[in-house]
Amino acid sequence: MKLIPTAPVIGKTEGFTKENDLFGYAAFGKRLTRLVSGLEQPMTIILDGPWGSGKSTFVKQWAGELRNQGAAVIEFDAFANDHYEDAFVVLAAKIVEQAEQILPAESSMIKDIVTKAKRVGSVLLPISARLALRGVTLNLVDSEDFEKLGTVGKTIFTELGDELAKIAEDVFAERLRNTTVERVTLENFQKSLTLISTAISTKNAQSASSESENHIFKKSKHPLIFIIDDLDRCKPSFALNTIERIKHLFSVNGVVFILVTNIEQLTATVKSAYGQNTKGEQYLEKFYDLRVTLPHNRDLDFRPTTKYIDYLWNELNINSIDEALDNRVKNQLKNMSISKNLSLRTIERISTYIAITYQTSDCQFATLISGLAVIRQTHPEIYNSLRQGRFIWPKIIDSLDFNNWPNEYLKDESIEYWNWFTNPSLTELEIRDLSSKHLFGAREIHDRLLYIPRIIAQLDNINIE
Repeated sequence: MKLIPTAPVIGKTEGFTKENDLFGYAAFGKRLTRLVSGLEQPMTIILDGPWGSGKSTFVKQWAGELRNQGAAVIEFDAFANDHYEDAFVVLAAKIVEQAEQILPAESSMIKDIVTKAKRVGSVLLPISARLALRGVTLNLVDSEDFEKLGTVGKTIFTELGDELAKIAEDVFAERLRNTTVERVTLENFQKSLTLISTAISTKNAQSASSESENHIFKKSKHPLIFIIDDLDRCKPSFALNTIERIKHLFSVNGVVFILVTNIEQLTATVKSAYGQNTKGEQYLEKFYDLRVTLPHNRDLDFRPTTKYIDYLWNELNINSIDEALDNRVKNQLKNMSISKNLSLRTIERISTYIAITYQTSDCQFATLISGLAVIRQTHPEIYNSLRQGRFIWPKIIDSLDFNNWPNEYLKDESIEYWNWFTNPSLTELEIRDLSSKHLFGAREIHDRLLYIPRIIAQLDNINIE
């Protein structure tokens, strides 16, 4: 039995396939490809979506699609790199790494951008960091750890450290005051970046495995596409440093940055860094040119959430001997995912809870399981009341958001079930009418208000958190 779905493994050139496009984003990916393929000027695009909406899966698929079209793509995980103080070195290193893979014969061009990056680094780093770098060249860092920096990291850090070790503090102070030197240093780096990014894109398109004329990126001008994922998960200071470095240092012709994030979370990061009175959204607008959002399809059969529920049902093997009942449980969750606008991550946790409930309790009334799992995840205070047998019918109705269910028949049926099991105000006639309609037996009439506390008690015994 699986309780957690296996994350889909998406190859570097896999793109969107019938098997992996769980969220139905392939058409959106093609539209986004057409948009970025024609960009020649500097461009930073935010791909916005709530946490747990499938952004990371989408960009992995989209990156594969881009590569299949002959595009040069760099993928960068901000969350995995937020232990760095300054994003400049790791972003520059990713570009140099790409150049080493695609332009092995252009050693002089690669050496030039490494040199320019080193000089920019010397301008950006504060005194304390510069002095610390001397420790690298003085063997204060274990050689084994130093080797982990890789070719690019060792080149930048070693050369930068060697240079700094030679600079007297009075010369260094003068250099900090010399804004002309800084400006020229940054301009030279950007010129080198423009040249190498253009060379990477051109060479990559020429050496694409397929020679199809339909490849969008076969034309003479096309950008290097730099995808930065998980900005909304990484350390706030690193997230802001990343977007600021992109704007001021990496914004050159021929490079398109795609920042994958939740704009609401990024706005909160701005306010956290610069004060709650800061106009976060206005601040962020200075650092991106365009914001696009993942599509939101209201059709029950084609929404990403409902497609993901189908995937989870198979992946977690949620089933009993009654296929019709299992489909009802699944369809109830689909309706609630729409009415409550649940994230994919939340749906995953709810599905895990449903799978556990199937394995550990009597599924005779499994039609209640989806609602119980949703209440547990979204309204823990109401779930605790259910645990104690305290039923407040209006709050239960509100917590399941029945009024916004797309499927009217399923909504009415589910309301009747929950009414029968949790509404202590039903008359004897109403109880018997519902019992007859849904084939509840005499035992269930007697125990109707005890069923949910019992099933929760069974689940509590295995300490699900």
